[in-house]
Amino acid sequence: MQIGIVGLPFAGKTTVFHAIAAGAAEHRQESHGLEPTLATVSLRDPRLEALCTLFATERCIPTEVQYLDFPGAGFGRREKEAAWVGTLRTADALLVVLGAFNETQSPEEELESIRLDLVLPDLQVIENRLARLGPQLRTAPAVERRHLEHEQGLLSRLREGLEQGLPVRALDLSREEEQTVRGFQLLTLKPTLVALNLSEAQLPRAAALASGLRSAYAHPLTSFIGLCGQLEMECAELPPADAALFREDIGIEEPGAAQVVRESHALLGLIHFFTINEEEVRAWAIPQGTRAQDAAGKIHTDMARGFARAEVISWEQLVARNGYGDARKRGLVRQEGRDYVVQDGDVLYILFTR
Repeated sequence: MQIGIVGLPFAGKTTVFHAIAAGAAEHRQESHGLEPTLATVSLRDPRLEALCTLFATERCIPTEVQYLDFPGAGFGRREKEAAWVGTLRTADALLVVLGAFNETQSPEEELESIRLDLVLPDLQVIENRLARLGPQLRTAPAVERRHLEHEQGLLSRLREGLEQGLPVRALDLSREEEQTVRGFQLLTLKPTLVALNLSEAQLPRAAALASGLRSAYAHPLTSFIGLCGQLEMECAELPPADAALFREDIGIEEPGAAQVVRESHALLGLIHFFTINEEEVRAWAIPQGTRAQDAAGKIHTDMARGFARAEVISWEQLVARNGYGDARKRGLVRQEGRDYVVQDGDVLYILFTR
């Protein structure tokens, strides 16, 4: 799962990136020019930590998110923009950083500028595809023509919305329509987290300032948060205990970087299940509504292919009963089939045939 960071020059997007990376990155890859800098960031999950404490396994493995920053590139630098938009299209979601830490910045204007900067590349992709569809429709067999006409109607609707400045995710697409256009990797179809980069003095009003922007950009799959990137980066460089005391002194309940990671997961519609064996406790991220057999395939394709059943218990029940022994005696471990819809916080043990 990858999230691309975008923003206008001097909005502090690289500062926000370093705050996220320094806080929880297991590995980072530094690069220069138009190649992205990458940070692989672990999601801190108290449920996973409780299970790891209970079972005292050798390894405790959280889910991860990769964040991509593009030093030296960004919207507003036209000569470099086209070269990195293609990489940005491969991301699963976007993190839009707006500068608001001094009086000369206008996050509302930055948001409007970035909105157009995201719309225009998508509009070009749609127009190019519509131009190619014309000749194909004239020569296509009847059955294929019907599919092409359906695509043409859908793309015409998307073009109309984009010309009005609307992101594709705001156009109320059906599941089938979304699948049709997913291959175009449209920027405005991606879930988007907007981070208002504030000064330390503005932090007490972070929620109110983010809420004010939300009304100007109230689209589906869009979330807003406020944080101080500079402060978060400085905290991330402190020992954990010192950083916690410092945040407590200034009234920050949750690190901004942790909030970014958590909101990123939520925007992508992901839930988490857990697996436990003698060597490790691991968290797995899956889309909400995933069946047990498909969740098993996330662990290993052999488990999905030979799926027999899943033993399921919620993490809360497992911790409350102090492990599987008492939980089984009380009938809390359920036997579920391949079509069981996995719930957030489930602990799964997959039984399968090889």
